[in-house]
Order: sequence, then structure tokens, then C-alpha cells
Amino acid sequence: VTCDIKGYKSTVSKYLICFDNTISACDDEIDSKCFETIGCKVHKHLLCDNKKDCATGADETHHICYSITAKTCKRRVGIGGELPIPLSWINDGVWDCENGLDETGHWSTCGQGPTLRYTETNDGICENVFVCRTGNPGYVQLKVLCDGKDTCGNENEICSISSRSFSDTTSVLTTEKGLLKRLSYCTKGLENLQRLKKRCVLKQFKFPDKMQWKMVNSILNRTKNAKA
Repeated sequence: VTCDIKGYKSTVSKYLICFDNTISACDDEIDSKCFETIGCKVHKHLLCDNKKDCATGADETHHICYSITAKTCKRRVGIGGELPIPLSWINDGVWDCENGLDETGHWSTCGQGPTLRYTETNDGICENVFVCRTGNPGYVQLKVLCDGKDTCGNENEICSISSRSFSDTTSVLTTEKGLLKRLSYCTKGLENLQRLKKRCVLKQFKFPDKMQWKMVNSILNRTKNAKA
């Protein structure tokens, strides 16, 4: 990796990168920004690069790998080409891209308060998230909710409750000689998560409506007269 050492542009051997997380040769300590799990320690720039460096694949299933940008850049550490940037690296004070895109580029945001976050693209689309009571970040994307990782502190408990909830139920009540339909249904799961006031929905509609019913009668009468 190329970095400044005591103010001078220098190069650090790949064998010294992540050798000791408590010692950094680079002024910005980029050489010691490492990810460590059971039996594996790799530099953060080897995460989410579509190459399994850890035997368990933990470097490719880390939660930051599920929230990455559409834009790409060449990372300062590693030999990979242009790669997406995990959203958690954007404007975090660490220069991860060789061209500094992660710290100097224009990045759209959405949400507010604990859910204020950068978006994967700059098209203005803001996906729904599950808001955490505690933890950092203060939210979990729905696409990785209930993935077995307790990102929110109580995520696994909520998902367990959801999986034990009752099955979907649907009932239809017909009145007024079949013209009025009343449909009720209950949705399964994550009721505690979403904190819905009502899990069941009631909809009422007429089929066909009065105008349609008159048209049907008219057609039937013309058909009978034609046969007669």
C-alpha cells in the first residue's frame, strides 16, 4: 500500500499489512484497518470483493457487503480492479479509494435521525429499513433482516417471534344477494417489528356495482328476447 509515513510518500510491504493491528506505519493507519474473525484476519479492503479470503467466507458475508454503492473505485489495498464501495466507508474519514472518491464524491442521502444514511445510487430512491432501538447503525435493511446476525441487539428475538406467529387467514362474507363482498385477512409475521395497530385488514366492495348490474340485466334480457 502507498501512504504517507511521517509526511513522506512511501510504500508498505503487503507482509506488514495487518501484521499487528496495534502498530501502524502509515500516518493515516490504513495499513492496520483490518477485519478479524475466528481463524482469519484480512485487511478491510479485501471485504466484499467477490473473493473468499477467509475459509468460512466471512469476509464476503459481512453485513457491510449488503449495502454497497453502484459506483466503483480501485481500493488502496489489494490487487483487485474497480470494486463497489460499502456505504459504511463513505465520508468516514478514511481514504479507501485510490482517487478518494469515497471521501470527496457526491453521495445522496435519505432518512433522518438514526436512519440517516447514504443511498446505493444517486437516483433518489430511499428503501424502507427497520429502525433499531439501539446499536450502530441505527437501522437494518429489510433485505438482510432475520439473517441470523443480531445487528440491532434484539433482531433475532423479533424474528423468532415472527416465525412462530399464526398463519395467514382469509374470510369472505357475502351479503345483499351476493352483491356485497366483505373481505378480511390477517398478515403473518413481524407484527412486533412493524408495531402495527391492526394486523387484520377489512375491505368492503360491491360486485358488480349498480351500473354494471343494470348493463348485465339489459344484455340478458336482449339475449332472451332474441332466442324467443
